[in-house]
Amino acid sequence: MSATQTVDERLQALIASDPDAMRDQDAILAEARETAPVIDLGWVCFVTRHAGVKQVLRDPRGFLNATDGQGTRAALARAQLETADLRRTLDEVFRFESNFITRVDGDVHRRIRRIVQHAFAPKRIAELGEAVDRYCDELLAPLRDGEEADLMPFAYRLPLMIVCDMLGVPHADRELVHDWSLAIGRNRGGLEAGPLIDAHKAEVEFQAYIQEMIDHHRRSPGSGGPLVASLLDAEEEDGITAAELAANVIVILFAGHETTTSLLGGSVLSLLEAPDRWHALVDDPDAIPTAVLELLRFVSPVQWMQRYAPDEIEVEGVTIPAGRTANPCLASANRDPRVFADADAVDLRRSNLRESLGFGIGIHYCLGANLATLEGSIAIRTLTRRFPGLALVEDEAQWAGNPQLRRPASLCVALA
Repeated sequence: MSATQTVDERLQALIASDPDAMRDQDAILAEARETAPVIDLGWVCFVTRHAGVKQVLRDPRGFLNATDGQGTRAALARAQLETADLRRTLDEVFRFESNFITRVDGDVHRRIRRIVQHAFAPKRIAELGEAVDRYCDELLAPLRDGEEADLMPFAYRLPLMIVCDMLGVPHADRELVHDWSLAIGRNRGGLEAGPLIDAHKAEVEFQAYIQEMIDHHRRSPGSGGPLVASLLDAEEEDGITAAELAANVIVILFAGHETTTSLLGGSVLSLLEAPDRWHALVDDPDAIPTAVLELLRFVSPVQWMQRYAPDEIEVEGVTIPAGRTANPCLASANRDPRVFADADAVDLRRSNLRESLGFGIGIHYCLGANLATLEGSIAIRTLTRRFPGLALVEDEAQWAGNPQLRRPASLCVALA
């Protein structure tokens, strides 16, 4: 990034997925955080500090989750698309995604969350531990000491297999699901025509696949995973619509493995960048669960959320205008030195991890939090046991995805 750029320009470049900005993301967010608690870029207000991010996430009336089609970010996307056909495509994506549990508020959110959370109950998640162990062993079995390998395929396949098990997706279809998820994740709210078209196509195909899967489960009760069973049971009991049913299977498949992939890849990278961290967990595997929570803070697999302010509202002394889209930045809040001592370092025994916003906070707290930490703990435990001498072979990480869901493009290691 150019030294002459302003903090606003650096943030704009980051949001636009500029490769240099994604590489320098931590430095850009630190500069933004120390510049102001809220930075208004005109089409979005970037909330940078822990107190402000916490306020936004805990105020579901002042900041709505239903951002699709509303707010200044949606208006910018419509203005940048050059044809009426593209704008219709954007509206179709907005309309479908407005049924996601991550895009609804109030009574609708409470109803859908009540349905979905049965499959994420602590007892059910704990029962998945055996499957996570088994998949870790299967995925790592081909790797041998003395070789080099890229661990990112492991990082994406493990959570994909688990969430597909929960939904009853056949093994043969899992790479197809991954491809659809990647296409959806590359679309940054319709700001670019190409990713928007790809995301729309993926959602249409994904929706048809999910509908076929649901129809099969209706014909053969008990053939699907526990999450599909919960959703199907809710059709009559809670009035979940066909659109809500399909949309929420998709968002759980997408969110259930894309975010955990970022957590796994970023966590192993962060441990190996300072080998003493890795060896500390090799020597003391009982410290791994707490370490995963610290790595969640440090990595912040979801870098920021998106909200919509229907009315003028103040955050840390800064007025956010009515109608403005707001991005509460979890990654910046989780590195705020006002809350976390030595915030830019991984402290495997950090004591105030309850303040971490890695899974959000409030009524929209991540439903999959227990599953993600279980997968992270078992994956790191398995790696430390099988390859205690694991070491990076890349000098500098390259980043993939987009700045909101950033992950290492590769994780090349020497196995030992």
